[in-house]
Amino acid sequence: MDRNKTGFLGTFWKCARIGERKSPYVAACCVFMAFTILFLT
Repeated sequence: MDRNKTGFLGTFWKCARIGERKSPYVAACCVFMAFTILFLT
């Protein structure tokens, strides 16, 4: 997948790199959003 850094498949490559590097922050946001949806609505 690393050879597809450009073009349409490059979008997926970039999203995968962002997901790898930001996963703790993304996980925290998901937990926070789940909490607000379940308990504050």
